[in-house]
Amino acid sequence: MASTTAFYHVLGNHCLRIPRDRLIPALRMPASYYSKQLPQKWRLIVLDTTEMSGHSGFSQESDIGQEAAAFKAQHPLSPAEPQMADWNGGIGARQLAWLREQLASACQSQERIIVACHHQIGKGAARDTHLAWNWELLQQVLLESPWVRLVLSGHDHMGGYAQHGHVHFVTVEAMLEAPPNTDAYAIIEVTQDCINIQGAGSVTSRKLSL
Repeated sequence: MASTTAFYHVLGNHCLRIPRDRLIPALRMPASYYSKQLPQKWRLIVLDTTEMSGHSGFSQESDIGQEAAAFKAQHPLSPAEPQMADWNGGIGARQLAWLREQLASACQSQERIIVACHHQIGKGAARDTHLAWNWELLQQVLLESPWVRLVLSGHDHMGGYAQHGHVHFVTVEAMLEAPPNTDAYAIIEVTQDCINIQGAGSVTSRKLSL
């Protein structure tokens, strides 16, 4: 029997061992980044923080390939910018413009927002070595919207949490780090005044006020 549950996938760096043109249709994703309206006036915004990276799957001659190369040249890996490691990535100018449009649209319709992306963009919610390349800009953009409430990420297998202003940034612990024969997942319940993350196995449970 086919499941009636909706699945919304997020691209991560390990996913791209499969070419994008095969992976995205196989996962039935409308695109590598997209948004979905959820019940009770919530909106899910899914970002692709792998598009501007050395493992994006885009050619070096493509617009995003050249943008990634230029960004990395301007921000070389250093103690001041440890997020510029090759296993991380960020979002390009076109996706950033799309994100701003989504935030403005959600504001106009008074929809609260959950953002999902593989690389964490909230300072302190993951190790500095595992943040998105342009996390600082993205964090600023999200904090400028009064409707963003939660950012969910992975990538840093240890997990983590930080709050900046009205936004909760959560990094979910990886199943790869779970002890043998145990679980590592979470169920999120959203109410009018809080977000309950019910962790199973090695995933941390959290109650986040809205």
